[in-house]
Amino acid sequence: EDAIFDYNRALAIDPHYVNARYNRATLYLRLERLALAIADFDLVLQLEPKRADAANNRSLAYLKIGNLDKAIAGFSAAIQLDPSNAYAYNNRGVAWRRKNERDNAIADFSIAIDLLPNYAAALNSRGELQKDIGRLELATADFCKAVAIAPRHAKASTNLNAVIDILRLH
Repeated sequence: EDAIFDYNRALAIDPHYVNARYNRATLYLRLERLALAIADFDLVLQLEPKRADAANNRSLAYLKIGNLDKAIAGFSAAIQLDPSNAYAYNNRGVAWRRKNERDNAIADFSIAIDLLPNYAAALNSRGELQKDIGRLELATADFCKAVAIAPRHAKASTNLNAVIDILRLH
């Protein structure tokens, strides 16, 4: 709250202070004040249209409110601005998954992993989809790598144990 107050003061002095607006938007996103986050990210993108980070983060807000089409479009815009942005691919994969577009989701998770091989969250997400469609060996490989990278990744550990149990039964 103190940081938001400070950013409000800075923006009262200079409404075009992009970094203050971006930082405030990021705080709003973390605090789940999603409409405020979207409004600030919109202004950041008006002032600096090539900010892939702002496009990605605005799309995270759309994802959180359940507007999957706007989220996907925004993640796609972020990827166009920065094709090496593994987080935008991962985030778009999450949105595709929520739309039950598994092939698109797996493709995006795979690109995120290619760009950032130690991306445990993307490995776990791809593994979950592989498990859901019966590709247990691929799922196991993703979960094992995710756990090796991030041993405290609880979801990946749980998923790995679940797949091991399934494989034991077969």
